[in-house]
Amino acid sequence: MGRSYTQAEYRALVTRIRALCPDITLTTDIIVGFCSETQADYEETCDLYREMEYHLAYVFKYSERKHTIAARKLKDDVPETMKSERVTALIELQRDISLKKNQAMIGRTVQVLIEGDGKRSSEQWLGRTDGGMVTIFPKSDPNLKPGCLVPVLITDATVATLYGGML
Repeated sequence: MGRSYTQAEYRALVTRIRALCPDITLTTDIIVGFCSETQADYEETCDLYREMEYHLAYVFKYSERKHTIAARKLKDDVPETMKSERVTALIELQRDISLKKNQAMIGRTVQVLIEGDGKRSSEQWLGRTDGGMVTIFPKSDPNLKPGCLVPVLITDATVATLYGGML
């Protein structure tokens, strides 16, 4: 895709970032089925993906866009069914990684910025950690409002959400 860096440089950068900030939340965007992507190329992407263990990833199928270099110079030659299969497989892999990472948060206290009411109950707050992780917790202090930063002890987790209670 014409990246200006190598996998080795990318790995070194992520290693350095994690050494400086061990609790950092890393996310990424992935495009599968880019022009002439082989099965070996895709497997390399999967290997890197497993190694990086992103907290969250947005995975997309390549689709040609007018006026881009790829549209002008490259043939979109990866079958649509293959693109769909690859997207589905990476999303499933990400679900496993996200669940593992979120479950590792159980028992930790995190700072959460309150955004508003929970989607399922006005008796709960919905907020986000500094890494952007959605966090749901009961409204236990009537003085709180959106914009407040509060400590939350994480007691449960799903693929996309942390659950907890205020300390």
